[in-house]
Amino acid sequence: MSKNKKEEICNQCGKCCYIKTMIGDEVIFTRTHCEHLDTKSNLCKVYKNRFEKKPGCLSIEKAIEIRAVPDNCPYVQGLKNYKGPRWIDD
Repeated sequence: MSKNKKEEICNQCGKCCYIKTMIGDEVIFTRTHCEHLDTKSNLCKVYKNRFEKKPGCLSIEKAIEIRAVPDNCPYVQGLKNYKGPRWIDD
């Protein structure tokens, strides 16, 4: 899989591929991941075609907008007042 410059900052934690839910106004990670996530490498098995294979897959821009990436994600580092999801048992 070749990466573009923007994707090079990804630390491949795989957390963006875990299903999230809303509880009140808080975004919560569930322990369920997308069926296309390879949990050994934390990489998407269908990355190049992810939007076709999984219509609900979010672009990084949309994921940030709805607070679906964790606080320690390189994409949100430095974003003032960004609050990402938490794990349900935190």
